[in-house]
Amino acid sequence: MDGIGKIILEERERAGIMQSELCKGVCSAATLSRLEWSEQNIGQWGIDVFLQRLGKSQDKFWTIVHIGDYELMELRRKLWNYILHKDYEKAEKEIKKYQKCAGKETMHEQFWKKCQGLIKGKRDNDWKGALQSFEEAIRATLPDFSIKKIRNTLMGRDEMQIVLLMVEAYQSIGEEETARQMTKDLIENIKGKHWDEEELAKIYPKAVKVYNEFLKKENQYEQVIALSQEAAEMLIENGIIFLLKELLQDVVWGMECCQKVEERRFTIREEMEYKQLKKQIQVLKEVWEEYGNLPEDSMLYCTNVQKDVSVSNEIMAKCRKLCNLSQEKASEDVCTVEQYSRIETGKCSPLEKSYRALMEKMNQAQERNRFFINAQEYSIHEKMRKIELKINGRETRRASTEWKMVRKEITNDSLNNQQYIARYDALMRHYNGETELLEYAKELEQALHITMPEFESVDITKWPLSRNEIILLTSIANAYYIIGRSAEAKHIYYALWESILESKTNSIYHITEYRLLAYNIGIMEGLEQNYSKAKEILNCGMKSCMLSGRFEMVPSFLYGLGWCLREADKEQEGENDEKARLFRSYFRTGFSFWKHIETTKSLK
Repeated sequence: MDGIGKIILEERERAGIMQSELCKGVCSAATLSRLEWSEQNIGQWGIDVFLQRLGKSQDKFWTIVHIGDYELMELRRKLWNYILHKDYEKAEKEIKKYQKCAGKETMHEQFWKKCQGLIKGKRDNDWKGALQSFEEAIRATLPDFSIKKIRNTLMGRDEMQIVLLMVEAYQSIGEEETARQMTKDLIENIKGKHWDEEELAKIYPKAVKVYNEFLKKENQYEQVIALSQEAAEMLIENGIIFLLKELLQDVVWGMECCQKVEERRFTIREEMEYKQLKKQIQVLKEVWEEYGNLPEDSMLYCTNVQKDVSVSNEIMAKCRKLCNLSQEKASEDVCTVEQYSRIETGKCSPLEKSYRALMEKMNQAQERNRFFINAQEYSIHEKMRKIELKINGRETRRASTEWKMVRKEITNDSLNNQQYIARYDALMRHYNGETELLEYAKELEQALHITMPEFESVDITKWPLSRNEIILLTSIANAYYIIGRSAEAKHIYYALWESILESKTNSIYHITEYRLLAYNIGIMEGLEQNYSKAKEILNCGMKSCMLSGRFEMVPSFLYGLGWCLREADKEQEGENDEKARLFRSYFRTGFSFWKHIETTKSLK
């Protein structure tokens, strides 16, 4: 027994949740049991619900979906964007497409009914009709749902989001007390969870923001300050920009109320905090106005994105060619050649049994929900996430200490794990000043050779790249460029860029790799004095940060854009530099832009 079923079983038992409770509205307890014991697979949508109800972030997985599921994911994304941009006519057309394409799974019914409810409320001002749609939506997966039992109901964040939409509907029809109690109970429900913090950060700040509106009417400024600071801290710790400005504004509101009610001036410390908050809010406002691509009043309905998704037919096509298998040989004893050809071209999806048999033939892992390292203990993945946060925050010594402890828990029994360990060992040694750049580059090459033994001669665009391989290749290209091997660096950068842009999946599903590449390519083009190209790519990276709701790399992009503008026009003022500096100091984001530029210039 291994894979996603084992993770669900272990985390369910750890949380003390019954099978019948976890699978309610999704499948039978018998089906869940077979999934947990690797005797049956179920659709990706059901797995998503289980992980959400367990509070386990899907961002830790590389998910391989079949073409039909991917098309539904894209329909969902497109439909939701139309609603966020208030283009309700197009949204209604997409709902009809979705209803036609989606299966009978309750999760699909829930989604389109939620969308219908928003259109009724936002466009038609029919909040009673909206409330009915929201109630139908939540009962699709929680048939026994009751607003009086919110505090103790097992829900995932998508279901909790519908509760917040119901709150908005109740408010709009004048049932203020009901709405307030529902929000309070939801916050108590969330606080009682032992969820991943990155999963909590996707729903708790939203619930706080909604509850703040009730507290403001009651002039409960102390509670507004406490809740808003806690929620904003959670967003900052997890690098999320959605709702951050709004929560900081609520803290400012609370401080101003406190001053007025208590009829006193701020202390010196309070005055400093107040001014800093105002600057933070202004910077967030300016950055969003320039680079944001969603309306500011839609932040409550946005969820930050960081998960990796690939389409199975694209993976299979690349793997088959790497194994030098013809379609005839690949399909032998599994399906007909005609069926296989239709699978590769995305005209149909394989049965799960056929998919696993095909992947086994191509020496590939059969799991469709894969961790970035092969470690069945979910806690290891959470520890690695915290180490990465420390690296992003330039806390390299602490990251190195924690890595030494976690490293002992990662088995060395797969090529993927061997590569992961080798990459982190090289990274930690270099960050701690134990290796020079040339030695670091060689260690990265050795790590990459574990899964790509002939990477120097491989066509990267045709390789089924993992996130680990993309990060390794980007780091190698970065090192190459600095030590003077610029032609090789450019080749790697643009091969990776092409691989992501030409993928059958939207770049939003490879957002971590996309932002990393956009930054490095943009800086490289700037160093080559191709300032127009550099600005174009850095702008793309900056906008991708806003679209995904992630701000960890925002200072790097701002500094990069400011540097390009100044190099192209020496009279340009450093407005971007100031914004980047404020981002770095206020939101604890780590980056090494100037070190990168100066090191490169001195070595070239």
